[in-house]
Amino acid sequence: MIKYAYLLILFTALIAAACSSDTSADYSAAPEATETETVFGAPFTPAAYLTADELLPLITDEESELMQVSAEVTEVCQTKGCWLVMQTSDGQPIRVTFKDYAYFVPKDLAGQRVLMEGVSWKEITSVAHQQHYLEDAYASEEEIAAITEPKTGYYFEATGVVIL
Repeated sequence: MIKYAYLLILFTALIAAACSSDTSADYSAAPEATETETVFGAPFTPAAYLTADELLPLITDEESELMQVSAEVTEVCQTKGCWLVMQTSDGQPIRVTFKDYAYFVPKDLAGQRVLMEGVSWKEITSVAHQQHYLEDAYASEEEIAAITEPKTGYYFEATGVVIL
């Protein structure tokens, strides 16, 4: 009987220790992070980040180094949540895709702030791709038909996204 009492005490101590261990990530470097954040993609440790306004002049034809950007989401793919758009203060869109198409974000994310880690670049976006993005956003046929010229697009490929 004493043997069972010792086993019960040991089991209770193990359960208590497991429940009290701290497995939360350290987000002290990102003052905007909260305990209610949601992470999509690869986890990362928030660090010094850029805003969309700070990012835009740094975007070149070559893929950038890994960086973090925090911005408000202005648009999300309404088909799957497979891309989002952030904008600079003067309205320049930066389209965000997700590394290896490995994850999606909620389709109702517009208006919320996110912190993302990834790389940026710019390239000429074809008419077909521009129209495809509008189709994903459920744009009208008139809006889609109005796209007739390729244009320079600014891109960010996120390896991970934290909803703040």
